Amino acid sequence: MHKFLIALLLISSIGCSSNKNKSAENAAKSINATYPVQPLIIESDDDEGWGADIRLSLTQVVSADSANTYRAVSSHEGKNVGIEFILPKSNAGKDKSPTQVLMIKSCGENSDNLLMILTNLYKLKPDQAKHFISSAKLAFVDLNEFAKAKFGKEAIQATDVKEMKLFFETEDPDDYAELYLNINAREHWLEVR
Repeated sequence: MHKFLIALLLISSIGCSSNKNKSAENAAKSINATYPVQPLIIESDDDEGWGADIRLSLTQVVSADSANTYRAVSSHEGKNVGIEFILPKSNAGKDKSPTQVLMIKSCGENSDNLLMILTNLYKLKPDQAKHFISSAKLAFVDLNEFAKAKFGKEAIQATDVKEMKLFFETEDPDDYAELYLNINAREHWLEVR
């Protein structure tokens, strides 16, 4: 019986150490940077009636082998508002199609607060029972990569801003939207236009 317990303890400790090694290995493959929450910036033109552009502060950037995760959280009127985007690493040269797929994810209450702000900015009927979608996949075009492919590297001005055009599509052809997403990881902001 004692030999069985010793063998069980040895197997358990070996299993734990290999899990620790795998966790350390995975951690080594990703880079995680965090930044402070800054106030939300809203650029609106009420005369035009088109709503507004918003700039959130990047609070976390996680870079892994296949994707970068950008969490943006800002403060606004005593509440935090936020959203998360998971972008695949560039497929330049691997695929002829300029369209890729990213994931948009909710940050829970922070994203629900963002939804309420957007509802007000776009003069929609507010509904406190509405919640931000937990996650969704969206087609997008990396405008920097598209311009380089179309016009060549020499024709494109170098910039720290990652510029994308996102496409929201549903089964209903009348339920369609496009928006621009700009990310500047060096200056720690994410802009939705």
